[in-house]
Amino acid sequence: VLVIIVIILMIIAGVSVYEGKDLIRDAKAQNIETNMYTIKTKSKVFAEDVAARTWTKDNSTDDTEREKIFQEEYKMVKTTVNNEYYNQLNNSINQDTNTAYEITNETLEKMGLNELKKDIEDGSKYIVVYDNQNFNNIDIIYTKGITYRNTKYYTLSSLETALGDE
Repeated sequence: VLVIIVIILMIIAGVSVYEGKDLIRDAKAQNIETNMYTIKTKSKVFAEDVAARTWTKDNSTDDTEREKIFQEEYKMVKTTVNNEYYNQLNNSINQDTNTAYEITNETLEKMGLNELKKDIEDGSKYIVVYDNQNFNNIDIIYTKGITYRNTKYYTLSSLETALGDE
């Protein structure tokens, strides 16, 4: 009888460990998603400020002035995005009509996200991709990526789709 009880307890322990790994994996993915949502929200505020300050009388924007504000005031460095990331971007962001800015430690400070500095110091990058036609259309790239259910996700839009499928 004791042997049967020990075997049953071992089976229960094995199942618990397996389920625990899934919970930890899900929590890590959701933590990254939350960080990316926070960056997206703060980036929208920055974009609205910049758009309001650079809007011209003919309903266009001054792109040079906009880039200057992003770089000088918000410490966001204009960058390019490789195709691996573009393939996962929100479908409504056109590869030809967007601008990407790398988030720096100084940007994270302005956003009040000092706890994310360790990601950048470890070599990962957060990149904000703005649709130049509609600054409310934003996606966030996390260059380190997060592996979730055997697939590597780099963008907020792809990660939220994966996590939303559960």
